[in-house]
Amino acid sequence: MVNFYKSNLSIKTLQSQLRHHSLEMTDIYLRSLGMVLDNGLANKDW
Repeated sequence: MVNFYKSNLSIKTLQSQLRHHSLEMTDIYLRSLGMVLDNGLANKDW
């Protein structure tokens, strides 16, 4: 999933692939892996 994130594909698609209920959960997951979401994505109203 880190490669998926790094390839700049849709964060919403990543959320769906991980079966997360919210972008916040996806953000927590990525941070636990040492990745950080772009603030523009994290605060975007999907």
